[in-house]
Order: sequence, then structure tokens, then C-alpha cells
Amino acid sequence: MGENCTDWYIIINPLAGSGKTMQSWEKAEKRLRKLGVGYTVVTTEYAGHAVRLAARAAEKGYRRFLAVGGDGSVHELFCGLMNVVSHMRLKPEDFTLGVIPIGTGNDWIRSLDIPGSVDGVVKLVAKKSFHYQDIVCMKGADGKKTYMANIGGTGFDSMVCQKVNSEKVTGRRSPFLYVKALIQTVIQSPIINVEVLADGKSIFKGRCYSISFGNGSYSGGGMRQTSAADMNDGKLDVMIVPVLSLMTIATNIYRFYTGTTHKCRHVVYSQCKNLKVLPLDRDSEVIFEADGEIEGHLPLEISMLDTHMKVVSKKRAI
Repeated sequence: MGENCTDWYIIINPLAGSGKTMQSWEKAEKRLRKLGVGYTVVTTEYAGHAVRLAARAAEKGYRRFLAVGGDGSVHELFCGLMNVVSHMRLKPEDFTLGVIPIGTGNDWIRSLDIPGSVDGVVKLVAKKSFHYQDIVCMKGADGKKTYMANIGGTGFDSMVCQKVNSEKVTGRRSPFLYVKALIQTVIQSPIINVEVLADGKSIFKGRCYSISFGNGSYSGGGMRQTSAADMNDGKLDVMIVPVLSLMTIATNIYRFYTGTTHKCRHVVYSQCKNLKVLPLDRDSEVIFEADGEIEGHLPLEISMLDTHMKVVSKKRAI
């Protein structure tokens, strides 16, 4: 396929949404056909498969992609497309990414005002209702690049994600997995010793519980860690939780659900184009995550790229 294909390339994760994926896809497929939307469908067979499928399709000329799944599926497609963009020197603006949300978290759609219903998304696809979102590039200790569509973190944040993902590998899939992992991690009370630099300026140095960095604001099934983040403002939002008393944490936990973490005087909140998280001892060379997927270990360097990708959204800008 030499020229850019106008059909949608749809990648289905059959394990998303606690096994309800194919039922939801059948409904979406009927709507797509009725509205005259052309598409090609493939199904993932293992973790990370969507990265390869998206990359291969992009190399063949596909430019419009839909994930049928959750935040993990969006992350894999996003990374697959950006890998091709980097390798073939293409423009990210030439690609469009959307999701028919089947996952248990669906935080990416909250940040972009994307409908949570199959019918709602299909209508936007048919109307070509597209917006732009920023692109975040990350590089860990091994030097390997990855990309983030929504939000990531290290410390407490990444340890919770690791526990959730290990439960999913065993076949357990439930909205309560995150709560269970959260409680387990709180009991362990992990602390890391790091220095954080935003655009070259040190904004924090010392011991902390967690660092969140977001292009979007939602994570963990509706929590808002980087509450002031905007997908299209060219800035990365950073929220650092220093070592605090349990009473202080308990009396401010509501901020994660009211979108006011950026107003809390007990945390460090900043915005930047480039971020570095440097461990100050060997024990702090911990894992970090992007969009709920473990991607590497500290030290970590994050850059907001001066480009965008089109996304299916009610916030129509194109």
C-alpha cells in the first residue's frame, strides 16, 4: 500500500474490559458499517503486540487508528505510531488515534473529553471530529525511548501500577484491583531519594513518596494527580509528594478526586517542557510507568515534543 490509506486500522485487545471486548466490538462494528466507515480489523495475541501491529500498519500507509480496549491499548498504539514516525521521519500530525473504550480505567478519554460509550465514539469517527494532543517522549536508565499519551509516575505511583499489572497477568481483571494495590503499597510506605529538575532548574531534592508527570490529568480510574494538566498546552505537569505525616495525607486525599492537587501547599507542583528525575542513591533507582505500563528504571528524562498527534474527540479543532 504505497499511498496513505483512508480506512481505519482497528486493533482489538480481547482481554480488555474484564472479557467484554468482543461483545462491545460487535456493537461498534454494526454502527461503523451503517455509517459507511471503512476499516481493517486485527486482534492482539500478547502484551506489546499492538505496538508491532500499529507500526507495521503505519509502514503500509495506514494513518487512522482505533484501539478497542483501555489505556494500555492506547499506550501501545501511541508508542507503535511514534516509533514509525521517528524511524521513517514522518509527521505525527498525519496520524489520527482514537479508542472505543472497553478497559476498566479509561483515563485517557477523560482527559480528552471522549465519550465513554461505543456509539458516542463511532459517531465522532464518522463525523471526523478530531482534536490535537501533545506528545511526550521518555528515556530511562537503559537509554531506550518510549512515549506517553496521558500520565505516568515513579515511586508510589509506579509500584501500584506494577502490582495491578501482575494481577492482570494472572487473569484477574476488576476495577477493584487498583484499590487493592493502593492499600498494599500504602502499607509498605515506599520512599525514594531523588532530585527533580524542571527545564534545568532543581525544583525538589530529597525524600518523597511519589512523583507524577502528566500530559493529561486523570489516572487510576478517575483520580487527578496532575490536576491542572492540559493535553494541548505544550507543557508537562509535575506533582511531587514529599514525605508527609499520615494525618496530612489523609486530610488532603480528597484533592485527587476534586482536581485540586495543584492547589495543595504540601506538594510540589510545576509545569515544564523538560523534566529529569535523578536517583540520589542505588535504592532509589526504582521503576517508572507511562499510561499504567512499566517502562524502565530511574534516572528518567522526559521531553515535551514540539509536535502533535490528531485524536478522536468531542473537542473538535480540525
